Amino acid sequence: MASDNRPLIGITCGTIDGSVPKYGLNQAYIKAIDEAGGIPVLLPPMGEEAALAVLSRLDAIVFTGGPDVDPRHFGQANSGSQEPDQSRDGTELLFVRAAVAEHLPVLGICRGQQLINVAFNGTLIQDMTGHDQNRDGRARDEVTHSVQIIEPSSALSRIAAGSAEIPVNSFHHQVVDRVGEGLWVSARSSVDGHIEGIESEDGSIVAVQCHPEHLRAHAWARELFRELVERASARPKPAD
Repeated sequence: MASDNRPLIGITCGTIDGSVPKYGLNQAYIKAIDEAGGIPVLLPPMGEEAALAVLSRLDAIVFTGGPDVDPRHFGQANSGSQEPDQSRDGTELLFVRAAVAEHLPVLGICRGQQLINVAFNGTLIQDMTGHDQNRDGRARDEVTHSVQIIEPSSALSRIAAGSAEIPVNSFHHQVVDRVGEGLWVSARSSVDGHIEGIESEDGSIVAVQCHPEHLRAHAWARELFRELVERASARPKPAD
């Protein structure tokens, strides 16, 4: 059988409520990675030893959307946060810190951006009622507002081909407040100025508040996933 040299891209997922608890994820993430040339690998909550073992086999990781991050992780009492997925929080905070230590390319999406910020001692605004606009009878791929890319030297600016503004959708209930250590703001909402993009100083992390997996009709969203797969492919492979 011919070998497949496409990079392995981990994609976090969480619990789906129901009579029988399940782990799962919106298929749009899978399609986005596949179309970009990567092999998607789902990452449910797991123990520390298993998480580190899996991470050592990956070429990049995507932190996806989902429930609110427990405010205890950023030193606050609950003031509007919705029910968190405790096991998911723990696994993903471990994944973020370990991925950065290993210089693994990271993409954060919605909750993923928020969780990355918390992992580096940042905080969140816990209740952004009204910002889940695409849940208000709108299609997931419908643009609800635009985002201003405020840093021309950012990866997001490069991904957007130098455009100062990109179209986005809006599903979130929380948003980055105080930016975490070693992170900086690349984009803000053109509507209210809230943070819509963060990146790490070493370039390993790119994160956005919107859901680009549903915006693949737009060139910048396709390029976001393609660029992640390209970064993953360029990583040196461990010697056999």
